[in-house]
Amino acid sequence: MKEKLECLKQDFPIDKVISQYPSVDCGDLAFCPLHQIAYQKDMSKSVKYSKDYFEKYVKYEGTELAKLINDARVGLAKKYCKKILDVGIGSGEFIKSWLLRDESHCEAYGYDINEHGVNWLKERKIFFDLEKEDPKDFDGVTLWDTLEHMKAPSDFLDMFPIGMHVFISIPIFNEFNEQDYDLEALKSNKHFRPNEHYYYFSQDSMKNFMNDCGYQVLEENKKEIEAGREGVYTFAFKKVRLGLKPKFKNWEEAGMQESGIKDVEQFRKLIFP
Repeated sequence: MKEKLECLKQDFPIDKVISQYPSVDCGDLAFCPLHQIAYQKDMSKSVKYSKDYFEKYVKYEGTELAKLINDARVGLAKKYCKKILDVGIGSGEFIKSWLLRDESHCEAYGYDINEHGVNWLKERKIFFDLEKEDPKDFDGVTLWDTLEHMKAPSDFLDMFPIGMHVFISIPIFNEFNEQDYDLEALKSNKHFRPNEHYYYFSQDSMKNFMNDCGYQVLEENKKEIEAGREGVYTFAFKKVRLGLKPKFKNWEEAGMQESGIKDVEQFRKLIFP
């Protein structure tokens, strides 16, 4: 488990699945026009997940927006699960909302890389150490505003067994254009956060990426948008098979092998004239 969690913490290269998607250089970003995904090229930098970061989410607690969001999240996850693992807990408000709605004797545990989130969980004896423990006994994993922060999300998703449910809320960018290599719409969006959000998906590319990781979409909704959040969609997935195991380092290496072209620039011009 520990080696897979390095994708949350360390200076990882691009995600192994997304590295197989043809991409063009867009300055600090790369864009996969055929798959509608953009990502930060240099992932060696990261915001500090500190007390201030934790306290930012504490300030949202008890607001009408937070109540609407957590009610929707709890309602969705409880359709499928009784024992949940919340990864990236924010201030812990989702877990508190989950445990308050205890009509079915549901359980909730959490994992975080912010020491203040870890302390919050340990004080309540609900910290689950993904580096040491196997999550196979959970019904589902929640990634509320979390997956886009991971440097190698497919490695993280690989650790869960077939049958696991995964619930995701994430900013969605349906404005991607195959010819807009400047990504101006993305860069002007409030959810564009360099060194914090590493990946940017459209609605379809989110589902296609998860499919490549072995997950089938069960449902999707805009309840967080309806509650007042801009551009944040919610998805429920179930792992139905193992994810892709790429044979090549990246899409260029794979394509050059198949086409017989030796020069990388020549091959890129073939794909993106």
